[in-house]
Amino acid sequence: SGFVKPTDQGAWLDWRGTDRLGQAPTLPGQLPKKLKKVWSAKLTGPAVAGPAATAKQVIVPDKSRGGTYDLFRCLDVTDSSEVWRLEYEADKELDYSNSPRATPVVHDGLVYLHGALGDLHCVRLDTGEVAWRKNYYREYGGKLLAWGSSSPPLIVGDLLIINPGVSDASLVALDRKSGKLIWKTPGHAAAYSAFVVGELGGLQQIVGYDSASLGGWNPANGQRLWQHVPTEGSDFNVTTPLIH
Repeated sequence: SGFVKPTDQGAWLDWRGTDRLGQAPTLPGQLPKKLKKVWSAKLTGPAVAGPAATAKQVIVPDKSRGGTYDLFRCLDVTDSSEVWRLEYEADKELDYSNSPRATPVVHDGLVYLHGALGDLHCVRLDTGEVAWRKNYYREYGGKLLAWGSSSPPLIVGDLLIINPGVSDASLVALDRKSGKLIWKTPGHAAAYSAFVVGELGGLQQIVGYDSASLGGWNPANGQRLWQHVPTEGSDFNVTTPLIH
């Protein structure tokens, strides 16, 4: 069926794993002194983004055709054989290569793939068939970040949250199954960090950075709930917030 539960042994379905907490509860308490290599797979471009993994598949971001195409491959976890691939033109020079920056996000039988030039694809986990696609910058306008679009999309219920960083579409919520626009909210340019979702003050919130501040947004309608502007400015915001 392609459905994966966060509790599946060996699953690493998102940036920093389940709920973006950076925890791997299924790891053994102690690793063997010697590890046997089961397989290896060559990349065709510089690797910048981390892979996502289920108990059966590994989804690997890559580049191809001399750095002019984004390439995402789904490999069988037992022998590295290729299950499917997604390849599309993405040819623009960036510092530190133009490889995808964002870790793939796996949820409910679908995979969300985000390239450094703003390309976003939703594909079926089992076959790689494209359910929908769009490009941040063609869809909403705005300026490509100096080091590329980096934030992995965030799942909140049936919503997929992205951050084009445009004045009238700083954050955008899409129907995660169809790609249809649900809401967009005005604000600042995008940062390079990932968003998280959690409860603060009894209210579920999207929490993360834009280029100017840390803030919280209501996932129901995109309303900005609060912001914290640092006393000293920064060139860019990169870290992932932690709600505790």
